[in-house]
Amino acid sequence: MAKRSQEEWQDIADNYPLSGLSKVNYCRQVGVSKTAFYMHCVKRQQKSQTQSSPFIKVNRTSSSSPNITLTVGTASLALPLSCNPLWLAQLLKALA
Repeated sequence: MAKRSQEEWQDIADNYPLSGLSKVNYCRQVGVSKTAFYMHCVKRQQKSQTQSSPFIKVNRTSSSSPNITLTVGTASLALPLSCNPLWLAQLLKALA
């Protein structure tokens, strides 16, 4: 079996969810071994986890009343600076 390039593996991995097939049947259809496919998927997942940062960007703006504002997409939540930090941590964990 010929060695596949990173681009080929990228295409194979990207097209799997679109196939509607089980991993075993998809591997059979595209002509790759199950082991190689699983190993590539694990490497890809590990790579994406190391590239994403656990931190979010915070923009600080001056305001007449100090607040913490969380914005995701078009939704915003303004909280007073006096809110309990443990509660805020639980909120952020639940939203992640």
